[in-house]
Amino acid sequence: MKVTRKEFLLASAGAIGAGILIACGGSDEPDPPCTNGTQVTFTDNHGHTINVTLADINAGTAKVYTTTGTADHTHTVSYTGPQLASLITGAQIMTDTSAPSEGLVHMHTVRVSCVS
Repeated sequence: MKVTRKEFLLASAGAIGAGILIACGGSDEPDPPCTNGTQVTFTDNHGHTINVTLADINAGTAKVYTTTGTADHTHTVSYTGPQLASLITGAQIMTDTSAPSEGLVHMHTVRVSCVS
């Protein structure tokens, strides 16, 4: 039988210690998704980045990002409000970029997930 750290401390501390531990809360609960930002990856990346913020996710509204980074051209990446809101549940979202505004013919698939 596996015992959590909180169960062990509650059993060992007695009634007074248990009251203190319960009042302070335990660390057995996982952090909610996105507490440490997002992870964004591009297929065939050559210097593109976007920054999907917790504020964007919590807003739950559609958002269009323009890539930044070291590439010599830009793309746009569009997400719907429900796609961004789904990140908070631990989902990953994927979509393709636009073709570059500079007339080059290629796109990237962008994957976004939360970091807990």
